[in-house]
Amino acid sequence: MLIKLKDIPEEGLHLRYKENPEQLSVSGYANKDIEIEAHIIKNADAIFINGSIEAELTMECGRCLKVFTVTINPNFSVNYMPALEGSDEEELELNKADMEIGFYKGETFELDDLIKEQIVLSVPMQPLCSLSCKGICPVCGQNLNIKGCNCEQENIKPQFAALKNLLKK
Repeated sequence: MLIKLKDIPEEGLHLRYKENPEQLSVSGYANKDIEIEAHIIKNADAIFINGSIEAELTMECGRCLKVFTVTINPNFSVNYMPALEGSDEEELELNKADMEIGFYKGETFELDDLIKEQIVLSVPMQPLCSLSCKGICPVCGQNLNIKGCNCEQENIKPQFAALKNLLKK
């Protein structure tokens, strides 16, 4: 959603809408419309955005490879400042405070980029269908959540594998 800075009233702009996953380029995760609520305040050139997102994501479990659905509800609070003139042509050094601020150019602001970023940041690095997921057997491939197997497995941690060879000598 393209926001024109001149259209933001003094009391702020409150938005509540649904967005198609294809529009946000998250159709690989989301399978339903994404609900967005945001309050945008403009103070001189600075833009302050507070909001929340509700999205239903389809993921594959990192242990058992089962496809499952999870609902995420991230809240976000972001500050944007206008980009400095000439920032395209030269490198600028950022300090720690600058890392917490986003930058925009021109008289419009694209809210979809922020929403996509928040959704992607909410996806777990290793999604799990449940905390108690047992995964799959590395020997036979059996889903251990469905049925156990009788495969013999050595529980040697990789960092100690070299020590096992010392016992053979």
